[in-house]
Amino acid sequence: MCSAVGTSGVILGQEDGFLLARALIIALIVVSPFWFWQRRKIRAAKQADEPVSEPEADPAAEELSTVIAQIREVANAATAGTAVTIEVPIPLLQDGRLADPAIADTLIKDALRRSGLTITAETGTGSARLIECVKQ
Repeated sequence: MCSAVGTSGVILGQEDGFLLARALIIALIVVSPFWFWQRRKIRAAKQADEPVSEPEADPAAEELSTVIAQIREVANAATAGTAVTIEVPIPLLQDGRLADPAIADTLIKDALRRSGLTITAETGTGSARLIECVKQ
């Protein structure tokens, strides 16, 4: 390993510092117009966006948590091998807002599975969905 530090190493280090500062200034000069343009574009887009209004919830709609609680009650009351029919109203609310049907369906099927119920048939009416299950 060779270590020769002399006056030339100190001068070289000082030159690298000046070179780095000069390169930073040049980079700022090159990038700043693009940054200002992007910032102006983002601000204009934010100001142009109107608040998204959520669809109003049906006052007759039932909460998803209530349906899941009913599934647990029905499953606890049923005995093994018993056929059970569960009525799931359409639409459902989740935290006071209309629930996404795919998410509601997934949560209901998960509640059925956790309660030990196996789905045997599903039928839909206009205002509700009937799920026929068997207790395992």
